[in-house]
Amino acid sequence: MDKIRQILGSPAAVYGWSIGFFVAVFFALPFLKYVIDEALVIKLSLLSVKYFTALLLVVSLLTSIVFFDWFSRYWYINLLVFAVAALVLVRLYMLPYNIYY
Repeated sequence: MDKIRQILGSPAAVYGWSIGFFVAVFFALPFLKYVIDEALVIKLSLLSVKYFTALLLVVSLLTSIVFFDWFSRYWYINLLVFAVAALVLVRLYMLPYNIYY
């Protein structure tokens, strides 16, 4: 467990890297419309949001296990991230794929 803590650093760093990755991907997707079809860009956008919310669910569970001391003090942060990610993920999987057509 200590080795994982060394690799991850802190929960703020874990959340920061995951949100930074999502922002980088989300801002790179509109530039793809010049290279590929716009319908595929829309599908990739939805897919990236789905994977990001699944990543946030995993990250919130991982930080609650690995950083239990931090979790016992700031449990409401993990609860908020987990609840919002779960609601968004459930909502996105309920959407049909052909919503934009």
